[in-house]
Amino acid sequence: MTVEECGLCWNLLLSLCPTVSAFSALLLVYLLYNITIYCDCKVSTGIYVVWFRNCSHEYQPTLVVSWKNAGISPFKGEITFPRFKFVKNESSNSYDLMIRNVTNSDEGIYYCGTFENKVEKDENKNIFFKDVYIYGNLTTRITLCNPAYIYALILPDVAAVAACLKAHMCNIYSSCLVGHSLISHKQL
Repeated sequence: MTVEECGLCWNLLLSLCPTVSAFSALLLVYLLYNITIYCDCKVSTGIYVVWFRNCSHEYQPTLVVSWKNAGISPFKGEITFPRFKFVKNESSNSYDLMIRNVTNSDEGIYYCGTFENKVEKDENKNIFFKDVYIYGNLTTRITLCNPAYIYALILPDVAAVAACLKAHMCNIYSSCLVGHSLISHKQL
């Protein structure tokens, strides 16, 4: 399958070696396409999904997108993150993150977590609220891709790349995205 047949971009998911418990993925995307990032955290009553993005860009703080700020801002009545949307994932009981019209400002490492506002008492029996965050095990690096580079780098000998990675005790997954749908998913 070539990049031209995909019509979008290769989604290369590189898992970490078996000695590491977390899972890291590299998602190569075309400029101005829509993507959806999977979240491995579960929601329940009072527990909400929160998405984070760390950038390699200088002087850029971590972006935090929660159910509270992904839509309408209660203060100004404006959309705070108009290209970000929480998408309910019924099979995992979570909320994946859709990014519409991806730009270079969206590049970075994304991961989800959960947020819960707990009521606690201190040693003086004063009641206070405590924000509790728990982070998931998945991270996804989003990078804009150049189709010519991917074609030259990946397509000539996919079997050799897979054999090399297997020799180093790591796995590689490849997928072809069409629109928002995954049309193939195969472990090499």
